[in-house]
Amino acid sequence: MHSMPREPFSPLTEKTTHLGLKLTGYPFNQLISVQVFYSTMSLGGIMASHPVTPESPFDDQGLPLPYVRLEKPFVATEYAGPEYKEAKALEDAITLRGAMAQIERADPQDFLKSQDSERIFIGYIDLFLQSTWLIYELAARAVEKEKAVAFLAQGTTQGTEIYIDINQQSNCNEIPYVFHLTDGSSLPLEPYHDYDDLLIEDQLNKLAMSQRLVGIVQEVDCQGENGIAEDPDFCWRIYSIKTAGYICRC
Repeated sequence: MHSMPREPFSPLTEKTTHLGLKLTGYPFNQLISVQVFYSTMSLGGIMASHPVTPESPFDDQGLPLPYVRLEKPFVATEYAGPEYKEAKALEDAITLRGAMAQIERADPQDFLKSQDSERIFIGYIDLFLQSTWLIYELAARAVEKEKAVAFLAQGTTQGTEIYIDINQQSNCNEIPYVFHLTDGSSLPLEPYHDYDDLLIEDQLNKLAMSQRLVGIVQEVDCQGENGIAEDPDFCWRIYSIKTAGYICRC
């Protein structure tokens, strides 16, 4: 089991604190007594739609100009709220939050109609790539990685496939996860929410050697700023990647 995953940092909220707390059996009375992580996401976990498209404005690196997300962030102390009163441990609350997010996005038929096929639908999975640099150290910006992610949702009507293959890496459960593309390239991506991490980890633990976890990229958006109030030289980008998750044969 992973320690508590780090949801994306955003200067819109307090800086993320990675506590390294184990999820299983972690009691709420301890959870709310410490400074916990913050996320840029709303309670439901559904990302606002601001996709990168061919018509998006671009910067001098050929990358999409970012926007700043304005909605209220989800705070982990909300896991102690009435919505999660039946949860006995933090992992239970995270699982419930993930179920609520799936209900917002998935049709039950999505799960049922794929059960007898070679591509089994497991739910929607959100991922992210984060890039930070100082404005006077542009060479430190991960331009190539940003480009690889920014345009994943373009150029195909079916959606670009990214996948984790347990035959191609020694430890699939390390974050960031190494996702592969059909052209042979790879991308280090992190789960956007704690419940995305639980879903990925659970599915990887069930994979047979003849299977892989596949994400069909549906949408990519880019948020960030060039300079923030606390540090005008600090630049950041977070590329949010919406995928439909499947278990497929290799």
